[in-house]
Amino acid sequence: MKNKTSEISVLIVEDNDTMRKGIAETLSGHNYTVFQANNGTDAIELLNKQKTDLVITDYRMPGKNGIEILKYAKKVNPDTEVIIITAYGTVDVAVEAMKKGALDFISKPFSGDELLVKTEKAVSIILQKKEAAKLRDENIYLRDQDGIRFNYGEIIGESEVMQKVYRTIEKVAKNNTSVLILGESGTGKELAARAIHFNSTRKDKPFIRVNCGALAKGVLE
Repeated sequence: MKNKTSEISVLIVEDNDTMRKGIAETLSGHNYTVFQANNGTDAIELLNKQKTDLVITDYRMPGKNGIEILKYAKKVNPDTEVIIITAYGTVDVAVEAMKKGALDFISKPFSGDELLVKTEKAVSIILQKKEAAKLRDENIYLRDQDGIRFNYGEIIGESEVMQKVYRTIEKVAKNNTSVLILGESGTGKELAARAIHFNSTRKDKPFIRVNCGALAKGVLE
């Protein structure tokens, strides 16, 4: 995870200068990109300006408290994770924070190791969500590109025979039925199959190619 930490931006919100700077130093030493705010107003300003993956905020501060920071961070970006810093023994605060969407809490006093364990847990979840979002976006892009490419765009021909092929593709694509496409090598069987797929109600599903000639007879059946 160490080579991934530089991708993670962390906002530390703590009115105690010594504690805030100590947290920042610990996380910066592990290659996290760190921003600091000593009050809720400054924190909100940073949340508006700066992409933030993780917020570590004290609960009790002058002005806006940690729950308000939590709510605002989630409003700006629902994927932002939040860790609440609470005073020792304030279990009710921790429960409230978790109900409002906090990922975790850490009770004062805490060590640098405790802080890192909590942070790494949050970062693991953040990175998983980033990867899932990336894959989702790639799948949407590829599906859209396939839909564009194989609407009819790669099938060449305007003759009456090809017009009949287009009409047949359009007709069978609307039905939930198996289709056998026959033709010599190079005549465009796969293009026709793709056109049927991407004009059907199954277009959001993957188009899977299978080389039947490479399969044993029993497997193919």
